Amino acid sequence: MVMIWESVWPCLIPSLSIGLLTVGLTLTGTFEFLPATAHIMLLSALSVAMMVALVAPWRRFRWPTRRDILRRLEAENRLENNPLQSLEDHIDNTEDPLTSFLWQRQLGLHETALANLRLPRPIPAISKIDRFGLTAIPILLMFVGLMVGSNHIAERFSKAFSPLQRLGAAEFSATLWVTPPAYTGQVPR
Repeated sequence: MVMIWESVWPCLIPSLSIGLLTVGLTLTGTFEFLPATAHIMLLSALSVAMMVALVAPWRRFRWPTRRDILRRLEAENRLENNPLQSLEDHIDNTEDPLTSFLWQRQLGLHETALANLRLPRPIPAISKIDRFGLTAIPILLMFVGLMVGSNHIAERFSKAFSPLQRLGAAEFSATLWVTPPAYTGQVPR
């Protein structure tokens, strides 16, 4: 589970950061201060960035194999000579008693080495992905937004995700006349 989480977490960081950035900008009321065209452009850019962040990191995703897990356990526990992997090995049936004795002895040594086996702790991957700590900005922005706009959350989300309401409705009317063909002689209905 630890290695699966270490593989999945880096794929989630970009989309979570963009989602938190969008929520933070919404709660702070940033969209309300922008002109309507800039508002639409920013929402479009955030939408495209979210789609890319949801798809792109998963291209390099790889499930850890059994061999990867055993190797990680051996490295974390500082086990030498690959005892976990050797427990899965076997030798062909042999009539040589010395070979069988040595093989059983080796397996016994590996089993005693595994007596104090402990599970590894997850390695934080955020330092590999975000060297400059930019993922803290959306979290801080969302925190500030919650403090500033806690009384107007629904209103701010409504205004942020419906920018066309700010443009207003245009008053438009038209009267069209269609001339009927001469052979019918009827007024259009």
